[in-house]
Amino acid sequence: MTFTSSGVYSITFSIQFANSSATMYDAQVWLRKNGVTSALDVADSNSRFSITSKHGSTNGHVIGTVNFVMSLSAGDYIVLAWSAENTSVVIETTAATTGTPTAPRTPAVILTAVQV
Repeated sequence: MTFTSSGVYSITFSIQFANSSATMYDAQVWLRKNGVTSALDVADSNSRFSITSKHGSTNGHVIGTVNFVMSLSAGDYIVLAWSAENTSVVIETTAATTGTPTAPRTPAVILTAVQV
């Protein structure tokens, strides 16, 4: 996300993780500012989530949500970086359901930024 105006922003993201393994695994998410290399990681921005294991034929799911307040300049951009301790953990969009109950699609990532 690129910011066109300088200011202080409240940045919130939610990520839907899925785990297809019978073992619980952790995932981490953090912010990077103005690049994609680890040298540009935002200090103290990492969050760790334990992704529940698969139960029966249903993958385990966790929605991790975090909020940050940051001072940004016009032209700055934020990248969400992530890793998981096993490849069975993914960031997943879930299709809308048409049975009972019906529900809209669940996006993999929701990111909002509000100037405060």
